[in-house]
Amino acid sequence: SSDVCSSDLSRVANKNFFELENAASAVLLFTAAAALLAANIFGNDYANGIKPLVNDYLIAIFFFVVGQELRAELNRSLALPAFAALGGMVVPAIIFKTLSDSPNWVAALPTDIALVLGVATILKVSPALRIFLLALALSDDLLSIGLIALRGSLDLLHLLPTVGATILGLVLPLKFSLQRLSDLVIVPLFIFVNLGFEFVAPTSEAWTLAGSRTIGKTVGITLFAFIAIKLGAKTKVSIREIATGGALAGMGLTVALYLANTDQVKIGLLIAIILSALVAAAIAPRNQSPAQK
Repeated sequence: SSDVCSSDLSRVANKNFFELENAASAVLLFTAAAALLAANIFGNDYANGIKPLVNDYLIAIFFFVVGQELRAELNRSLALPAFAALGGMVVPAIIFKTLSDSPNWVAALPTDIALVLGVATILKVSPALRIFLLALALSDDLLSIGLIALRGSLDLLHLLPTVGATILGLVLPLKFSLQRLSDLVIVPLFIFVNLGFEFVAPTSEAWTLAGSRTIGKTVGITLFAFIAIKLGAKTKVSIREIATGGALAGMGLTVALYLANTDQVKIGLLIAIILSALVAAAIAPRNQSPAQK
């Protein structure tokens, strides 16, 4: 029947998407290592020649793809993951602002979908949790883009490749996807030109950022999801799985670097990636059945 055919096509599309994100996460980690190596060999200005091109123009492709993904997800119920994503931004912000007066608190908010889904695959989480994480990350992207639009420090040049590109992705019914180009070329290039820094000891700001992301994302996403479920939201994932997803959401690079780009922010983000992966591994459900895997 048409319903069965549609379901099969959806499963194939999801499988291809997650395989792409797994590849993207590997490329991202390799690129991050290359950026750190380049900065410590050639200095912090190793990518100055191409940084304006990447940050002001090519990054628009990434935000355009975010718009396309949001358009595709509008057919799903985003209420629970969107509310959970809100909690995953509010709680880290509260923790960071309580512990520090640094203006870089915004770096505690965004999640990186490629990293999240890549580590989720290593942990062999259930298909239902992977779908939840996808919707969560896209909701997170939408909230982050709203934050970019609201920040008074960004001028029109920054709004066009971010908010403008996202809106275009939402409204233009393209018959082809730029996702592979974005995930395997644009995002790694952005990470390469922006992440590198000469190694220095982490300050309190870096540790505050790492703690805000690791603890704040785990607690915020789990708490807000629990509230939504108690209010009647439907879900196929358990609270423990949601907590695992919340911990994974502590990993972020691309949008976080776009919002706040200093050496201590970079150090904090890298520490948060390690801590978040360890927390997720510690609380992830065990003994899944083959069908769940």
